[in-house]
Amino acid sequence: MAEMKKDVNLLVRVEDLTTFSDNVLFESKDDVVFLNFTQTIPTPGGDNGKEISQAKLVSRVVLTIPHFLRFADVCESIAKQIKELGKGTSR
Repeated sequence: MAEMKKDVNLLVRVEDLTTFSDNVLFESKDDVVFLNFTQTIPTPGGDNGKEISQAKLVSRVVLTIPHFLRFADVCESIAKQIKELGKGTSR
């Protein structure tokens, strides 16, 4: 088993970690919740020539139930602020 040195600095560039996602799919299993962040990719269709929407998984995050509930509370608070500022879009 590899041992981590105590004097190692972890360097992270935000642009290396930033990935666009236009959809989040939620799954619940046992004591965790999976957040599957996907990006829609239009692809050429079959014989009729219509585009078929497909999604590429760009990130998957697993949260324990307590962490998911805290995450959901923060999301609700941010959504409320966005709506109060009139920045929300109608669906």
